[in-house]
Amino acid sequence: MSASPQPASPPPARALLTVPVAVAVLLTVVLTAFAWFAVRSAPHDLPLAVAGPAPAAAPVTAGLEAASPGAFDVRPVDDEAAARSAIEDREVYGAVVVDAAGPRLLVASAASPTVATALRQVATGLGAATGTPVPVEDVVPAPEADPRGAGLAAAALPLALGGIVTAALASRLVRGRGRRIATALAAAVAGGMVTATVLGSWLGSVEGSWWTTTGVVALGVAATALVLLGLHDLLGTPGLALGAATTVLLGNPLSGLAGAPELLPGAWGAVGQWLPPGATGTLLRSTSWFDGAGAGPALLVLTVWCLAGLALTGAGAATARRSRPAAPVPPSGRPCRPERAVLGAVGARSPGHLHRARRAHRAGGHGGHRRRPGLVPAPGRAARAAARPGLRDHGTALYVPLATAGTGAPRRAGPDGGAGCVPGRPPPGRGTAVGVPPRHRPALAAAEAVLLAVSSADLARRSARIDRTAGPALLPHADWTAFAAVPSTEIVRRDRRCPRPAAAAGSS
Repeated sequence: MSASPQPASPPPARALLTVPVAVAVLLTVVLTAFAWFAVRSAPHDLPLAVAGPAPAAAPVTAGLEAASPGAFDVRPVDDEAAARSAIEDREVYGAVVVDAAGPRLLVASAASPTVATALRQVATGLGAATGTPVPVEDVVPAPEADPRGAGLAAAALPLALGGIVTAALASRLVRGRGRRIATALAAAVAGGMVTATVLGSWLGSVEGSWWTTTGVVALGVAATALVLLGLHDLLGTPGLALGAATTVLLGNPLSGLAGAPELLPGAWGAVGQWLPPGATGTLLRSTSWFDGAGAGPALLVLTVWCLAGLALTGAGAATARRSRPAAPVPPSGRPCRPERAVLGAVGARSPGHLHRARRAHRAGGHGGHRRRPGLVPAPGRAARAAARPGLRDHGTALYVPLATAGTGAPRRAGPDGGAGCVPGRPPPGRGTAVGVPPRHRPALAAAEAVLLAVSSADLARRSARIDRTAGPALLPHADWTAFAAVPSTEIVRRDRRCPRPAAAAGSS
């Protein structure tokens, strides 16, 4: 009689509290990061020029300071031309021009529609104080398709997520640091193309050239992705998670794309411009409407982030190399790597061939691993790959003439075999399926490779007596088996010089 299943025990109180507490902490952090900066937004030392004679400009400057203490960083300029130049060079967000006709306001809504709206409210206050309305001129207007800059403001989070997703997918799906970097750069270019098409060609939120917008966005996405990849190489998954959280919780709300860096509280505006999302937004505005003016600092920030990501990747690679176990050292004091000497003898020195040979040698039993026969053609794929560089690419080319000659020679010899009959040779294609020697006997494997090479050469000689085309067609097979015999015998010789664990030596 089977026992009835027992009801699951209720989870402990600590488990019941974990989820609510985790959700509460997460919401607190996210709401603080996004809502606090938005609620506390206000002008802080906003650059504003005042043009005109000093006696006329002084009352305006005093009125601005009295109306909004600490809101504006008033910068006096000589005349209206200097004020326009300062706006177009992104040195100020606007200017108050004082002349004989009265004060006038110059703004640049392309630099920030939110700041332009705030300056218009200041102009309304000046008009109420002087009793005459203050005219407003938009020197660098925002695009007609998106006068409020909603498209560029909404792009802050997708640009940040683009770098995060790129790093996450590359670190999980792509092997090799170089390939991950190449994948991140390719994904950044693809993201730049998509952004330029959607924001520029379709929505009209940016007015720069398609290629310029692509390059700017690609640089921003690459800056985020490369740093996250470097953190992943150095610290693992926690490093990637830390970088992603910093990008979303700080880089996105501090980017200033929804307003301006000077609208953020305290020094957070400057901090946001040191992060990739903020630098990308500033660079987009400069290249779209100001002919690159003011793009230098943002370009420098993104370049530094890219270089920092590469440096972190290099540091991760160095740490991984130091953590690898050292190769076994024989009594002679030199590292025991007979496969390197074997490959040096046959001339295969590329990293791929060395990796395949080392893998085959480890499978052969060096260092206490399970031992297989040497590099004869039959035992396994690793041994065949190490026995001849490029064997997987040229194996078919060797078997085609082998099969052709093996079927043509007996047919020409006649039904009784004739004087040149090939005695006792298995059909082509099965001649390499020789018996595998017992394990832990690499010497027998080398001897088998030598005998197979001699047998293949004799087969080619006898086939040539029957058919002149059959003998040369079999020579590649003989060359192949002879080639396999050389590293097999060399590995046997080198293997005897390497130390062997006591357990492995006793078992053999």
